[in-house]
Order: sequence, then C-alpha cells, then structure tokens
Amino acid sequence: MKWVHFAQIRFPEFIKFIIRNEWKSVSLSSRFVNSDDSIKHPSDITDTIFCLIGKTPQMVKGILLLSREGLLLPLFDDDISDIVHSGFENIHNLFQKKGKVFCILGYTPDVLKILDNTGLSIDTERKYNLLEHIASSPFRNPENLPVKIRRAGIEDTEKLYHLEKKYMLEEVLIHRENFKEKAVLRNLKKTCTSQIVFYIEQKGVTASKANTNAIGINYAQIGGVFTDYIYRRKGYSSLVMERLIFELAGMRKKSILFVQKSNLPANTLYRKLGFSKKGDYRITYIQY
Repeated sequence: MKWVHFAQIRFPEFIKFIIRNEWKSVSLSSRFVNSDDSIKHPSDITDTIFCLIGKTPQMVKGILLLSREGLLLPLFDDDISDIVHSGFENIHNLFQKKGKVFCILGYTPDVLKILDNTGLSIDTERKYNLLEHIASSPFRNPENLPVKIRRAGIEDTEKLYHLEKKYMLEEVLIHRENFKEKAVLRNLKKTCTSQIVFYIEQKGVTASKANTNAIGINYAQIGGVFTDYIYRRKGYSSLVMERLIFELAGMRKKSILFVQKSNLPANTLYRKLGFSKKGDYRITYIQY
C-alpha cells in the first residue's frame, strides 16, 4: 500500500470508500456534500487530503483530511492495522509543523492509528460513545407532540445564544477560559443557516434545543443537545430530539451522534430514543 495525494485518485472510488465508512466520521463526509445534498465537484474541495491505496489500483483504504483550521480527520477501512507505508514520510513531516494539527477527531481506532504513527503529543482528550439510531418505527408526526417545536433560522440566533453558551461551557470546552462570545455567536449563526436546528420555547424563553452539526451523504450527525437547567425533567430533550430525527428520516438520513462516556443521563436518554452503540469516538487536542 502507499499514500498518494487526493488528486491522484479516481473520485468515484474515493466516494465509494467514504460511503462504506461514513458512520465513523460524518464530520469528514459532510465536507463533500453541497447544501442541496449533491456531491461536490473535486475542484470545489479545498481541504488537504491524502489517500491510502491498496494493491488494487485506485482501491482507497484510508483518508487523512487536514482542514485549513488544523483539524485532522482520519478514516480507514476496518482491515487496516498499520498506516506506515510508502509515501507517508511527507505527510508525517507536514503534521510535525508547529500548529499544523491542533485537533484529531474521529472513530477511536482511526485516531489511535494517527497517534501511534506520527509522534504527535496529546494535550487533552475526550472519549465518547458513538451511537446510531436504529429504531425500526418512525417517531410521531410533529403535529402530535405535546409541545410546540420550532425550526430555527438566523433570526433566532440571539434567543438561542444563552443555550449555546451553557452547552459550550458544560459539554464542549475543556478549558472554560477559552470561551469567546463573538466566536460562539458567529458559529451559532452559521449553524442556524447551514444546519437543522429545532427548539422549544416556553413563555418567551428558549428552553431546549437540538441540531445537526454535520450532514453527510447517508448520515447526519446530531449535536448541540441541551435543555436549560430550570426546564429539565420535563422530557424536552426527548421531544426536540424526536422532532429532529423525524426530520432527518424524511431526508433519508440516518441519525448518529457521539456522547461523553461519563454522561450517564445523556447516554440513557439516547438509548431510550432508539440509539445503539456503534463504536467509540475520540477528540484529541495536540500539544506542541
């Protein structure tokens, strides 16, 4: 096997590889999908991508995608045990440049392959359960839900901000001092325009929300699930999740998400909603 640049691979073979492994990294697959759900043209892809190809010409066995922001997304076939092959030296040198990779995100076995073969040092990391929705029967029609659930647009950014801030501080940020209000607000606006966001409002206050954070080819990844403290134990998280999964099913997208292993209430909620563990997921921040 050997490593080659993305431009040296037949694009149809590349997409076939992504589809068969998509459940492991919708964050990766979503980068190849347009807003109208069509597959992007290769010339529109701006990320740095390397492909591991097998003995059969054009047989893609692995992908390393490095974004301009320094996010590294690995994806491998299950039968790949070692990634040190012909052509990897140049990739290794690229990764060693200070600040080039700040975070590795993906299916745990794939992330570990990178850590084992690149010498990158771990600053902090979080471990998650990767869950896929497998319930055979659809949820109730949204019209039959006991509360009114609204779909958010960019005009709802301000009213959703207080939930997003609490979500970031409680669930996402490892170093809370890194919280930046403008950056969170900017990302929330982007989410409200490019993703699917549903929320529950009670007496003029947004009480609960859930959204997609990556929409891929056959899968959509759910994130940002949060209910404000004073509205908990009312079933709002279940209701807003139910609405979102119903929407995704109508789009013929399978729902998948990752949740911290230590978050027992969330793990219990998702299993009650029909999610089952698919594997392990990891986010690793790099130290230089």
